Amino acid sequence: MNTDERTASGRFRRQVFLPKDSYRARRAVDAIKLWPVLGSICFVLPIIWTGTQKSNVSAMVYLFVVWGILIVGGAWLGHRAEADAHTEPGDGSGETP
Repeated sequence: MNTDERTASGRFRRQVFLPKDSYRARRAVDAIKLWPVLGSICFVLPIIWTGTQKSNVSAMVYLFVVWGILIVGGAWLGHRAEADAHTEPGDGSGETP
């Protein structure tokens, strides 16, 4: 895809915005790259909980809930990135063919 267009004066004008399908695909890949960092931060939170009012049971429930959310969210992000990879460039529909 050509990102440069000639104006009436013969000069090149650069395209300012990315197409929606390309933008969404890149953001999905960025989210996949950050997903393990978010998971690591969420897993470390019970370690920094202070005070004796928090029990080990609540920490274990928290860890299993975070673990489940990370699995479901990772599967959704993977599906989203795969769907965005199969769209035709410049189509703009965001749907798989």
